[in-house]
Amino acid sequence: MPIAEGLTPEALKALEGNPRFKVVRAETLRLQYLGMNMKPGSPFANPKVREAVRWAVNHSSGTSFGAAPSRSRPLSPGAFSVTTP
Repeated sequence: MPIAEGLTPEALKALEGNPRFKVVRAETLRLQYLGMNMKPGSPFANPKVREAVRWAVNHSSGTSFGAAPSRSRPLSPGAFSVTTP
């Protein structure tokens, strides 16, 4: 069974619309985050630039990078010893 990872939201949508493919989604322990270099002289040293980036990210979409659920914690709910509030 071939497996595809790292598909763009557009590619995923195309596969979901094709009857030759079955799309299965599963929880993962993968974590992606946005880090900012705040050393003096870098663009992110300016709090206004960091605020602009914060406003540019759609936090209310419920997803991160278009496909995966956004999380407030580093581990998925199904991970060992993770409790949800």
